[in-house]
Amino acid sequence: MSGDGGPFADKRADLEAENPLLALRRQLCLGQADFARALGVSLPALWAAEKGTTANPIALWKALQALGYDTAELSDQYHRWRANLLEAGRLRLRHDLGSDPGQGSPPGR
Repeated sequence: MSGDGGPFADKRADLEAENPLLALRRQLCLGQADFARALGVSLPALWAAEKGTTANPIALWKALQALGYDTAELSDQYHRWRANLLEAGRLRLRHDLGSDPGQGSPPGR
């Protein structure tokens, strides 16, 4: 792919950066079920955090802190990653609706 990746090129690059919770789990060479079990959190809670559907996975932060892990940087990275994920979703929706991201409202409004 050459030079111009279109209006979503920057967001696509941002999303290629892995979810920091997922990166931590992979660094530990654990599957989701094993990681959730080790933390004492539910598998759905871990899954939601890894998919970005949880704004602030407090149970995971508390579990990691209880194990002595400093979650401040991880939490910041997660929130930045999730903000990028949500913004990319909004841009895709605007594009699919035929609205220019630089304009206020979609056609017909």
